[in-house]
Amino acid sequence: VGSLKARGVSRLFHLDENAPAWSSEWKGVVYIVRPTRANASLVSSHVHAFARETAEVVDVVVAVVPRIPESFVRYVEEAGSAAAMRIVPLAMHFVPLDTDVAVLAREHTVRDRLARGDPSSTFDIALALHLLQSQVGHYSAVRGIGAAARRAADVLATLAEEEAVSGSDDKPCPVVDHA
Repeated sequence: VGSLKARGVSRLFHLDENAPAWSSEWKGVVYIVRPTRANASLVSSHVHAFARETAEVVDVVVAVVPRIPESFVRYVEEAGSAAAMRIVPLAMHFVPLDTDVAVLAREHTVRDRLARGDPSSTFDIALALHLLQSQVGHYSAVRGIGAAARRAADVLATLAEEEAVSGSDDKPCPVVDHA
């Protein structure tokens, strides 16, 4: 919280049904949300409330973690607030634990994959590893156990191949080893 305030964030709110009263001191509002129908509905209701409270154009940015699925955009469009906001992806894959330690965490991965049939966690893991490779260089082996690890490794290899084909990187594709 302190680092946000040091960067000019004047107030923090939890996203709920009650939109905060618009303040003329604010330059804009940034929402950091997961891409759910409920969050799209809440953000849209806030945008409509701001429009009723002020004649000023409110700069609203919705940062969707970790990426923007089409369904989220559709929910916002259905609510009639898509034109009043900018929707951007916020890839928060790795969480720093210390200066040399990071963890890749994704809440509810098993439930999403098995109960809901949502494979996005597999893609998110592969994308996070690909991003790490682009920043620190390719590593020679990725180790994982199970079918989900295999799918993540396949997506990672595909991302690396697409990057190589596009000519943006001349590094070889990673060797994937499943222990």
